[in-house]
Amino acid sequence: EEVLPVAETKLQPEEKPTLSLGKKFTIQVASFQDKTRAEIVANGLKQKGYQPVISPKELPEKGTWHRVFVGDFDSEEEAKILLDELKASYKDSFIKLR
Repeated sequence: EEVLPVAETKLQPEEKPTLSLGKKFTIQVASFQDKTRAEIVANGLKQKGYQPVISPKELPEKGTWHRVFVGDFDSEEEAKILLDELKASYKDSFIKLR
């Protein structure tokens, strides 16, 4: 009986998940440890016609922060148009790379 060697298989490094939206930029309008404050800002943005998203983020030694984002953009230039609008009411807003 002939014994055949087992084929070597190389393990591929685990691939990092990619965003399904495919957009590279968003605008962070605000960030709060208190989720209620984030919801108040998000509701204010909704009343102005925006579609905000609240995203909790665990920060080492700081706890959970509830970040409020608006918009999905392919380029920083596109995001800057909305950023200029938002800065009138939300002066700490900034463009964030996803």
